[in-house]
Amino acid sequence: MNKLALLSALCSPLAIAGPITQIEIENNTVLFSTSSMAPSSVACVAEDKNQLRSISLDSHSGRAMYSLLITAVAKQQAVAVTSAQDCADLAGVERVQSLRLAPNTSAGNSNARSIGLYASDGITRIGTLVDTAHSKNSAYDSGRYRWTYIDNEGGVDYKTLTISYNSAEIQREHSSCQGRQGLSHHSSPIFQHGRYIMGNKDAPFISSADESYGNYRCFTRQDKTSYEIIETEHPICGAGLCLVKED
Repeated sequence: MNKLALLSALCSPLAIAGPITQIEIENNTVLFSTSSMAPSSVACVAEDKNQLRSISLDSHSGRAMYSLLITAVAKQQAVAVTSAQDCADLAGVERVQSLRLAPNTSAGNSNARSIGLYASDGITRIGTLVDTAHSKNSAYDSGRYRWTYIDNEGGVDYKTLTISYNSAEIQREHSSCQGRQGLSHHSSPIFQHGRYIMGNKDAPFISSADESYGNYRCFTRQDKTSYEIIETEHPICGAGLCLVKED
């Protein structure tokens, strides 16, 4: 190691590990503090923000560190912070270069619990939840659930699971909306009114109309290929929607 590299390493202090006491997001930047965090001495830091540290969510490494923070909060684990010695993420706040989880020796940690993502049986654990979102179309009682999680397989980013519900456009064999029911694809299951359905790639047929599930109207159109509907299970969630609960 040359003298410049050694000096750089010495000037990037590792804070004493401590549990997280504050976490918030401002302009796609995570701001947080720990119980053991000393006031920053970096020149660019504002006086009223000297006990905060920043992580940008615009990079893979930043999102990975945010996931680590969420894990630390869920498990009440301590975090040790290495400073980047600048305020590149957000003006006036010291930027984090790296994080590591550390044992939390404070009392009361023995009952810590994380938040898990589970299959619909409530038993099969899929991973540790990082984020969840729900977009809904109230007019048709349809929408989409999205869960972001980490598991023990490892990787450069989070895993994301998305399930649409009550959003299938049912295609009918005859122009009167009679006959076989189908979907335009056979790629992934849709949670439709309490059950998973998908198109059967081995049962294509020619359909002549679309049936709206929202108002049960029938729309005649040009013929096209559809795939007959079959009931199935989701390969990860099982028979129903995935569940979020404490471990």
